[in-house]
Amino acid sequence: MWATLGLTLLLFGAILGAQMIALVFYAAGLAAMGKGVNPAAIEGDGLFLAIATCISTPVTVGLAVLFAWMKRSLPVRDYLRLRPVARKDLARWLMVMALFIPLSDCVSWLLGQEVVPEVMINIYQSTSWKSLLVFVMLVMAPIGEEFMFRGFMFEGLMRSKLGPVGAVVLTSVTWAAIHFQYGLYGQAVVCAGGLVLGWARVRTGSLVTPMVMHAVMNLVATAEMVWVLHGRGV
Repeated sequence: MWATLGLTLLLFGAILGAQMIALVFYAAGLAAMGKGVNPAAIEGDGLFLAIATCISTPVTVGLAVLFAWMKRSLPVRDYLRLRPVARKDLARWLMVMALFIPLSDCVSWLLGQEVVPEVMINIYQSTSWKSLLVFVMLVMAPIGEEFMFRGFMFEGLMRSKLGPVGAVVLTSVTWAAIHFQYGLYGQAVVCAGGLVLGWARVRTGSLVTPMVMHAVMNLVATAEMVWVLHGRGV
């Protein structure tokens, strides 16, 4: 377990490093156009986040594969569970997601919380290259985050004394922690979603399942965000 957590921390560090490199080039590009970067607002800059994710995702996937290979307990493909999933199983878990999303939205509405976090709307509105941002949300983020959390980190924890349940819980909490921009309630929603994704990973034995479910979650969130903006007349 500790080896897995240590390598996961190294993975986090590499991702942050890749994002810092992206920030340097992004700032240089803005400077060339006579503009500057506001450090306080960079986490809400949609274009920067899209570019940084495009750069950090290959780093995440590459290091997850490397670290899985270093484990040598299983072939990389088996360690990361890069195996096909039966259509009926995938359809079943997509149905679970189809129930989870409206249930989560209803709970948020009843508690007086935002169904679509304002930070998401600000990120979307802050970039004119919205097609890149949507691509990142639907493809790059699900791939990178799932390789890291439900892929490398999950397998190592599941093979420890924590077992499958501990792996589901700890990866969900950690995954929610990186979404700090959503606030505590938003992180709780992300954590709940992570529990669903983690259990799908356990039941199907494939990383493909949570990856597709993650993409669907982001697709629905994007559609809800566009709907909110349409309601505001934007």
